[in-house]
Amino acid sequence: MDHKITKHTGIEKLYLKLSKPFIWILLKTRITPNQVTVLGAILGSVGAFCLLINNAYGFIAAALLITLSEIFDTADGRIAAEKNLQSRLGQWLDPFFDKLLDIILATCFVTVIYISNPELQIVVFGLLLMGFQFFIQFLMVYNDLLASKHKVSTDKINIRAANKSNWGGKVGLIRSLHRLIPGFSGPAFLFTISFFSLLHGFNILFDLHSEDVLVLGLYFSLFWSAFTLLKIISYDLYRFLIK
Repeated sequence: MDHKITKHTGIEKLYLKLSKPFIWILLKTRITPNQVTVLGAILGSVGAFCLLINNAYGFIAAALLITLSEIFDTADGRIAAEKNLQSRLGQWLDPFFDKLLDIILATCFVTVIYISNPELQIVVFGLLLMGFQFFIQFLMVYNDLLASKHKVSTDKINIRAANKSNWGGKVGLIRSLHRLIPGFSGPAFLFTISFFSLLHGFNILFDLHSEDVLVLGLYFSLFWSAFTLLKIISYDLYRFLIK
């Protein structure tokens, strides 16, 4: 995808390794890449709603289903390449379900936290998380449309154009800011939700009396979303200034 903020992060490499056995098995079947994409979206959505069960088994099931969802999301593109079944429908389905699933997960995650912690700060941070996720997905779609329209990758920056621009040092400052902001990939958000869900499930199952696991997950997810949004905005602002 052209809207990628970073490439080959540690979490992405983890999902790539986990997806290899699934890719090997699926390549031997008649299952199409689009069917893999839809299956991954279904698993992720069911996982999101498993959070609302609000017990140990619901959280553990949610973590496993969300992880499987991301594994299938990683596998579909490679299966399409191996089977030579790339299509416009597939290019649309993949980002559509990715973005929809992120918003569904954020909503279900915040809802279950509020059920256990009906406090004002949970409402505020939860709304911020859902808002950040909405704008992240909106900007990614917007960047994809621009890249498609101009037939160029939004990951590529014209350095010569930047040097010749009328904005002088401001362009370099924004570019430095973009590089300094930590880069987070799309899978990182799903990994965060699944990790804290699994942790909380085991916490309930073994009666560890650590009640703030999900709240910590909310804060971490909010941190992830805020920095991701800043990175996208700084990138888009930089690209705008060098035109």
